[in-house]
Amino acid sequence: MRKLLINIIFLLLFPVLAYAQVPTAGVPIGVPLGSGFTEVSKEDGTGKCWGYAIKFTDAPTDNADGTCSVPSGGAETNSLETLTTGIAVNEVLTGTAADTGVYKLLPDCNVAGSALAYEDSTQTWSCRSGFGGGLSNVVEDTTPQLGGSLDVNGQFIGDGTDELLTFVEETSPVNHIQVSNSVTGDGPKLSAVGDDTNIDLHIEAKGEGTIRIEDVVPSTATQVFVGVEMDSDTSAQVSTSEFRYMQFETAGSPSGSVFGITTLGKIGPIQQLVDTPATPSQTEFAGRKTGGGSTWADGIDGVEIFAVNNDEIYFGSSTQFDDVEVVFGTEATKNIVPTFWYNTAADTWTQFFPSDGTDGFQNTEGHITWLLSGISGSWTSNGDPGAGDTTAGYWIKIIRTGNPNPGTVTPTTIKIGLETHYFWDDTGILTILGITIGSAAILEAELEILDGATPTTTEFNYVSGVTSAIQTQLGTKATVSSGFLQGVTLTKSGTLFDPNAAQALDTQFLLWAGVPADLTITKLTVTCDASGNEIAGDIKWADAFIGFANATVIETFDTTSGVRVDAAIAAGTVAAGKDIYGQFDSQPNAAITQCGFSLDYDFD
Repeated sequence: MRKLLINIIFLLLFPVLAYAQVPTAGVPIGVPLGSGFTEVSKEDGTGKCWGYAIKFTDAPTDNADGTCSVPSGGAETNSLETLTTGIAVNEVLTGTAADTGVYKLLPDCNVAGSALAYEDSTQTWSCRSGFGGGLSNVVEDTTPQLGGSLDVNGQFIGDGTDELLTFVEETSPVNHIQVSNSVTGDGPKLSAVGDDTNIDLHIEAKGEGTIRIEDVVPSTATQVFVGVEMDSDTSAQVSTSEFRYMQFETAGSPSGSVFGITTLGKIGPIQQLVDTPATPSQTEFAGRKTGGGSTWADGIDGVEIFAVNNDEIYFGSSTQFDDVEVVFGTEATKNIVPTFWYNTAADTWTQFFPSDGTDGFQNTEGHITWLLSGISGSWTSNGDPGAGDTTAGYWIKIIRTGNPNPGTVTPTTIKIGLETHYFWDDTGILTILGITIGSAAILEAELEILDGATPTTTEFNYVSGVTSAIQTQLGTKATVSSGFLQGVTLTKSGTLFDPNAAQALDTQFLLWAGVPADLTITKLTVTCDASGNEIAGDIKWADAFIGFANATVIETFDTTSGVRVDAAIAAGTVAAGKDIYGQFDSQPNAAITQCGFSLDYDFD
């Protein structure tokens, strides 16, 4: 297909070439040349190619059969003359009585690899080599070259019947597409170029057609495969700007559902890799081998790396890592075609295949990442590529294998880190650090309520103001999952029947055995059924209700008109496991049949 395209292009350009190929014997050709001259050649019967250069007032006509018809009339000659021998090449001949005009005899150029050429400056013809010899058909030229811009004249390029490429040209274009090939290990490039500083690149499907990007994932172990990667240099971005890698917009108001991203099958929609990379010690965990990988030198930051093929760089850590951030002072001008290795023993290396976000060290900044689970079992901590100049640990080696000169590749810094993975997996499970509801951020510690941890008042402030039914549901779910709520006011209540008889049996009565966690009592409420009679005593805590060890008064419960409400508790702090109880100061009046006790509290 490539050869067909080249030959087709050559055919289209043939009328504007500056050189005329030697014609097949007996077949005249007409090719317009500089200064209005036209070559007319034919076989003279002796196996040699002869001809005239004739200047016409009107252009000759190229016939479909390959012959040339000369216009009639005009101030100069318009006919062909029988060739004769013995006349010097480029000699000006006078016309006959029937044919007046100016003629020039062309040189013999029936030589393989040569062709006739006309020089405007001297108005002479010569036989020149290096043109691939004579052709019966243009497609026989296996190394055609364009002598000027190709004007497709509204036509397409293809096999002559079916379109392969079509072109639409604007009236005054300034921007266009550039196609670049590549060396081994790199990829070809399709670029928008032209006079404008910023140029969009449009890709458009037809009708309900789809823009498809297809790939096949091979079976290589430990490799991270990337289907579509977008690399952007944001080093010059200012704080007042925003860069959006992808943006989806619709025109009008859709009646149906429109989704930015849809996944089908076993695909997790989102994965976020978070870490804080740090620069390793340049004397203990970073170095390079220059001279094609033969001479060790400490450090890689701020020095030239990959100067020649097979140069190596190394970086390591006392713990395993799975992310390398590379920031360049001077990036590579050509892909270094890197290979990646990790140590499995002292100076023993195994190749693996991470995702290279530096594009062969050509981007100004990028991350090199891999699945740690793929190599962690065989990645050992006994690597020491500096042979004593470095510290044993987990090491990564990168080797330049690309031959083209990549320029002076100089990293500002190369950092390493261990990523934390947050993701929305293929089953719909969302693993995140936190969420923000309105203006309130709920982070990992608060979300752990779902696993039995303790929320704070801040996280449950949103409960206030909602309906009691929602409060009950939230309280039930939280109680079931955690056992207690931290920072949320709760109530413990109970009723003491016939206080007079109870006091006669025992002056103490148990309110709460073994509080489940540290808490603070914030309010005491006592209500009896007889307003004309009172009860008096103290609410206390002790290590145990039996024996009352370390008994401590929390607050008195003396009533007035049968009621006591006290939100100024004297000593409301109670440690986990303590028993809370009441103790009468005196025997209540027999007219009181019952009293209710209520304690408001917060878990600390």
